[in-house]
This record gives sequence, structure tokens and C-alpha cells, in this order.
Amino acid sequence: MKHRIQFPVDMINAMRLLLRGSLGCLALAVFIFAGCATEPLSPRVVFANLAINGRPVHMMLDTGAASTLLYSAAAKRVGLEFTPPRRDITPGMFEVVAGMSEPVRVSVGTQTFTSPLPVFILPPSSRLPSAMMEDGVIGWPEVRDNILVFDAAHHTVRSVARLPKETDGWLKLKVLPRSTLLLETPLSDGKRGVILVDTGAPQGVQLSPARWRETRAAHPEEPLVAINHSTWSIGPFAAQAMWADEIKLGALTLTRVPVENMPPAEAAWLNKADPDAEVAGVIGLRALARVDLIVDGQNGLAYARPRPPARIANWSVAENVRVNCDYLFVRSGIADCGGGKFDSAIADYTRALEINPKNYDAYANRALARQIQGDFPGALTDYDKVIELNRRNSADAQLQRQTLLCRLGRSPGDFAASVAGWKDGWTKTLALFVADQLDETALLAAAEKNDAVPAPGPQCEAFYHIGMKRLCNGDNPGAKIFFQRGVATGLRQYVEYQFATAELARLNATAPR
Repeated sequence: MKHRIQFPVDMINAMRLLLRGSLGCLALAVFIFAGCATEPLSPRVVFANLAINGRPVHMMLDTGAASTLLYSAAAKRVGLEFTPPRRDITPGMFEVVAGMSEPVRVSVGTQTFTSPLPVFILPPSSRLPSAMMEDGVIGWPEVRDNILVFDAAHHTVRSVARLPKETDGWLKLKVLPRSTLLLETPLSDGKRGVILVDTGAPQGVQLSPARWRETRAAHPEEPLVAINHSTWSIGPFAAQAMWADEIKLGALTLTRVPVENMPPAEAAWLNKADPDAEVAGVIGLRALARVDLIVDGQNGLAYARPRPPARIANWSVAENVRVNCDYLFVRSGIADCGGGKFDSAIADYTRALEINPKNYDAYANRALARQIQGDFPGALTDYDKVIELNRRNSADAQLQRQTLLCRLGRSPGDFAASVAGWKDGWTKTLALFVADQLDETALLAAAEKNDAVPAPGPQCEAFYHIGMKRLCNGDNPGAKIFFQRGVATGLRQYVEYQFATAELARLNATAPR
């Protein structure tokens, strides 16, 4: 297999990495927090049989991405030396700035290549988007020569040596030789259509503006959900979603999937990818789970078989929307919150919880928004629900909850004993400070040591928590100094920046004149 990591030709020395060709990738969409919101846990597809220098790694396959990217923690774990990225580079659209590893042997199923790998330096905070729970992202060019069996329902894809016999009788589609997984399909009017299969996108089916208008006109009775998205490449954009009992993408028919309109920039990119074909749609993970898909990259063919819908008694359209669209309200809330529309964001999260009372992402995000708004009791209640529903991954909620207990003058409980059992890392360091097991000097030294590339995220977090402790101890002038230092970092993507800004406003509002 040839190695095809994609670099813009004039940017190789600068280590700019062209990450993807479409707009839906979540792997690098949100660092730590988006404004005042945590990125909801999204489904993703992990490559099941992949190794670096003979050591297994768990890479997220993004069939909409043009390049492969290894996260720094994984590079260190497998013993790779790598150069750091340059700090004086500003990435353009669809680019990230990465370091470069020494040459490594990468095994993808039954095939192997040797090459350096781009390495992305992750922030040391453990509060990362769900996509970063893997070791990195492997793009479509690196795997497209394999025979791949997708199992989106179980979030895996594996490479096999031979085309399975089970594909007999399946729908057969041509795979276009592009840097993303594009399938060619005949359309009802005799034209050629293209379908982008994007395992980096959590959505169901996205339709081009024209196809969306046609679909909506044909089903005016279907309930609509207005949502806001935000991606790292184009920023926020509005969309509408509805439930489809059946949707046809050329020769491929999908059942029981959420459908939404894609942003015009996405449609424009797809049109450029194949100017002679019409955009049939984009299949994200929630739609891919409704399809059995095997891609024979060696022969340029894909085999698809729609999964039969589960039989559920008395299943209504309204219930379909309720069951499947809570995540849309969470993402809409994230976009609202990132734009400073906190009341609207809280309303979005509340609607998500009305749909799914066990959506701990909605509770976590509503807690952050409520805390920024000064609704400390409401935020405390939401943090308690996050801990109740997702205790194994609730360290951050426990940390923020403890800070609020201090803010409200309540008993700290057994927090110190709880923190002792946490996994070592930056979040535990912050918690030890909150639990009076670490002083200010030690926390600031740890923050400087853990300083992330390219921005001082740990310092922003440390400044906020020191400010909060001083505020709880009645030292308002000292608290104000540290909140100002947190805001001075300019890291708006950190929730501690938003917290510090809100606390400064409250201190200024109550200061004597």
C-alpha cells in the first residue's frame, strides 16, 4: 500500500496538515470546552486492527478526512520521538499545525507502510472531546486500498483479506478515487449522484439545499427541529432536522434516520469533488448504523445492504423525533452558549432533557451555563445528576460541584478522600488544590509545567480556581486579580475563562462606589 498522507505542497516544512476535505469532523472540532459547553459524547468508528511498530493503537477512522493524525499521548505511549509543531504558524481552513514523528511502521489490516506520522500535541487536561479518547485519526487515503468491513452499530471497522461472500445480492456502488469516501449512485432522472460516507460526522443524513427543499415539500407534516451547529472550519451555522421513515439517496434507501439540510459550504465542496455529478447526500454515523457496508478498495467497489428497522409497537413519528433528536438540542445549545446566548442554551439543554432524562451531556452543559448565569443551586443540581448518571467519567463535574459548594458556603464533604482515588493528571491536580491538599505556589508551578501547545490552558484554569478559593475565603481583591489573569489569557474556549469573566462582572457589580 502506498503512503498518502496529504500535505499542501508549499507547507510541508511548516508542518501544516490538511486534515479533511469536508466539514463534519469532530475529532478536532472542540478543544476542552466550546465556550461554556462540553462536546457531547458522539459515536465514532474505531479501526479494529491497526498497529504502529507492532503495538496496537486505537485510531478513529474518519472517511471524510484527507490525512492521518496521531495524538501526542499515543506517540509517547508507543515510544515515538517527534518534533513539536511550530508556534508561529496559523492554520487555514481544513488545516491543523502538527509535529512530525520519526519514521514508523504502520500496519493496517494485512498491509504495511513505513513513514513519519504527523503528531498533534493534545492539551494536558483530561477534559477532552469524546473523539480524543482514541489515539488519533486515520484518514481515508491511508486505508482506501483495503477491503473494509464497517460495523457502525458497534463503532468499529476492520480490514479483511478477502471480500466476504455475504455481499452476494447487496447493492453495488462505485467508489470514486478521491481523498474521502465518495460513492457513485444512479439517480432517478438518469444522472450520476455522489454520496459522501463521513464517519467523522455524528449526524444522520445531510441533504443538499435543493434536495432538502424537495424532501421537506414532500413531507410537510413531519415535525421539524431547529438546531445550531458549530464546526472548527466554518464556525456556527443553522440547520433544520426532521425524522424520515425512509429516505432515498440514489439507489440506496435508508430507514428510520434523522435528516437535515447541509450547510451550503459542504454542498459546494462536494460539487467541486465531482463537478459532473449531483450531490445525493452525506451519510453520518447515525445513518451509517442503518447500513451494512463493505468497501472493496482493491477493486473500487462498495457493497451496501440497508438494515431492516426494528419493529416497535405503536411507534409514532413524534416518538421517533423525541428518541433521536435530543443530541440535536445539545449541539444547538453548544452553539448558542459559545455565542453568549446562555438563556437560549439553557432552554436547548432543557428540551434535550425533556426528550431524554438520562442525557448526562445535557445536564453537564446546562450546569456550566447556569453557573455562568449565577444560578448556583441549579448548577449544583445538574452536576449531581451528571455524577449520578455517569459517575465513572464525572471527575470534572465533581470538581466544579466542589467549587460551587465552597461558593455557597456548604460543607465540602469527603471530597479529599474521593480525589485520592482519581487517576493522576491535571484534573486531579486542580482537585487537590480545591481540597486544600496543594497550595497556590504548587498549583501555579504545576500549571506552568503542564502548559499546552499552543496556549496556556492549564494556567487559565489555575487562575480561576485560585480566584474562587480566595473569593470563598473573603479575599475579594485577591480573587479579582486572579480572575483578571484568567481572562487575560484570552482562552475563550475554556469554561474557566467564561467563569472568571462572570465572577469579575459580579464582583464589579457589588463593589462599593
